Amino acid sequence: MHTYGRKSRLYSEAMGRKWWDAALVAAVFALEAGTALSTLDAADRPLLPFGWVLLVASAVVLLWRRRFPVAVLAGTAAITLAYYPLGFPDAPVVLTLAIALYAVARERGPVVSAGVAVLFAAILSATAGEPLAVAAAVVPILLLPVVLGEVARQADARAQLAEATAESEAQRRAAEERLRIARDLHDVLAHQISLINVQAGAALHTREPEAAFGALQAIRTASGDAL
Repeated sequence: MHTYGRKSRLYSEAMGRKWWDAALVAAVFALEAGTALSTLDAADRPLLPFGWVLLVASAVVLLWRRRFPVAVLAGTAAITLAYYPLGFPDAPVVLTLAIALYAVARERGPVVSAGVAVLFAAILSATAGEPLAVAAAVVPILLLPVVLGEVARQADARAQLAEATAESEAQRRAAEERLRIARDLHDVLAHQISLINVQAGAALHTREPEAAFGALQAIRTASGDAL
């Protein structure tokens, strides 16, 4: 029963994550597309066709951030670096990079995600007209999801430890209960079998039919209780 309940809970959690991932992708793409469409007039290059391809790819790739977090991080970083310098309409493509940084920090720890965040900020700063201003603005934005991902990872670890401790305690209590039942069963059976042995000996040594009959009745009662 415990195993079935756990499998059912894990299945429900997996389905919930799939729905959440789909909703996240839809929301991110809607935000990107809406912002890009509202800034078409100020863009150097139209969205069609490559701009839309980059926007769609940056959002859809997030569906695989749980299974392949590092690969998704690399993909979103490449898309972000390609989108802005090409002069497409302004859109929050960097949001997908932030989500990927959070996923890597949560799944693999902060080292890789922090390294990518610093490298990305360095590349943007090197290609910008005011490197220090860009670095000061970009680094906190990119490090925030790393910090949040590490906090979530620590929380997940504590939750898993608590679940493992609770499961271990439940198994210990179940083992103690089985041992108690075994001891009780042993005591009851030992008493009843001893009684049967005594009555059987009495029946064998008596010469009176009534006494033998009484011993047989006692044996039947004791064996019934034992069963």
